[in-house]
Amino acid sequence: MNKNNLLKQLFEKFENDFGCRYEAKIIEVTEEICRILKEKDMNNSDFAIILETNKATVNRMLNGNVKFTLMRLLKIADALDCYLDIKFSKSKKEK
Repeated sequence: MNKNNLLKQLFEKFENDFGCRYEAKIIEVTEEICRILKEKDMNNSDFAIILETNKATVNRMLNGNVKFTLMRLLKIADALDCYLDIKFSKSKKEK
């Protein structure tokens, strides 16, 4: 079995696993924050100042080691001068 098939099988096996979906969403959020920071030419220290926190907290957050509550996400959106858009869509099973 080649690596691509193995990776595909592993993804299919775990795509409905709650823990895996949770970690994937954390990665999505942190990657989006990093993308916006880069676009705005901001570093973690700049972001920490705007968030009124310290650089260590920002580093933990961007490494996926902080829980993203709705309040935290709204504060991040405000700090980045962005609109937070959260939406639910039909599950794959219903499509």
